[in-house]
Amino acid sequence: MGISLYDLTEGMGKIQAIIEGGDDPELWKDQLEDIDEQIESKVINIGRVYRNKTAEARIYIDESKRLAKKGKTMLNGAESLREYAEVNMSVARLTEVVDGTMVAKFQKLPDRVGVIDNVDALPAQFKRVILETVEPDKEAILEAYKKTGLVIDGVDIETDRTTLKFK
Repeated sequence: MGISLYDLTEGMGKIQAIIEGGDDPELWKDQLEDIDEQIESKVINIGRVYRNKTAEARIYIDESKRLAKKGKTMLNGAESLREYAEVNMSVARLTEVVDGTMVAKFQKLPDRVGVIDNVDALPAQFKRVILETVEPDKEAILEAYKKTGLVIDGVDIETDRTTLKFK
């Protein structure tokens, strides 16, 4: 296996340190150029693998969305069949239908509170307060910074951000 990008970069740093230490740069020029070409080649190859992996990931993501949609459609269809059988069993006044491998039977569900007409009329012991969540509106802060150039106290605007793109 060849030299890793990390090792090449580390080697480049060591050679530059030696040159900065006073050695004749001409002695190291060929090695530097060779390492530089190897680094560039590795970065380009990494870029190719990166593009392939992101393209493949998009295929899986799109396919998972398609399959999730199909699964939801199938579940909806199955639920429609269950409701259809439920209505017809109710009309026929059947509480249970038994076959060798299948049982269709009405089951009692646990009690639950239905619609509450007037929450204000409830005694305090039956109410709970759910506090609002407060969070900074980062988009509004950034928009204000772009318009005015002023940074709000307690806010750090990151302006020197970069990322590596493969095209």
